[in-house]
Amino acid sequence: MVLSAKTLASTNSDVQTLQEGNVTASSMLKNCVEQKGGSEGTFPAKPNPLRWYAIHVSEGAEDITAQKCRKLIDKSLLEDCFVPKCEKYFKRQGSWQLITLPLFGEYFFVATRNVRALSQELAKLSVATSFAGRNGLDVNPLSSEVQTWFESVLDGGYVLRASEGVIEGGALRVVRGPLCGQEGKVRKINRHKRLAYVGLEEGSNAFLLRAALNVPEKK
Repeated sequence: MVLSAKTLASTNSDVQTLQEGNVTASSMLKNCVEQKGGSEGTFPAKPNPLRWYAIHVSEGAEDITAQKCRKLIDKSLLEDCFVPKCEKYFKRQGSWQLITLPLFGEYFFVATRNVRALSQELAKLSVATSFAGRNGLDVNPLSSEVQTWFESVLDGGYVLRASEGVIEGGALRVVRGPLCGQEGKVRKINRHKRLAYVGLEEGSNAFLLRAALNVPEKK
């Protein structure tokens, strides 16, 4: 799939409502989680589906808190625990370099089939944590669309790697990296900053996620 140059250059109201480049981690994750009570989500009905949840911690404590959770909480309850990260292009002394940063500052993700029991275990830790998307006694997971998308693009270390593309005949084609085949979700690119703005969710929950994308040439 290719994205036309007309769409890439768009500054219409649909793109503006996605709050390009101005979305904080907390507001972005508010849009990521399901906007309803309960934690069943929209995956095919099955007993105790494995769902992802975002947990807030103090700045800089993401990795150490996730490590503590993996060490202290039984794996039958906490099936996975990680800090999603992304590669970002950084220009230093005239040359481009890739650095790896947390995708959502002050947050890490957990995967569980029993969020209420996990919440009780987290409360026993010596560090303060809180779920994004808590609604009274219910804790809402990431939406099924967002979870499925992350599962498809994060690598084995939960890093969103940089992609590379080319513009052919006025259209973007991603030739390498996790955004291959994801052109339909790319709302805009910034070739100067080597960024792609990926649109997730729809309507009032829509937001843009920045991903590293190098487009070195046009053909």
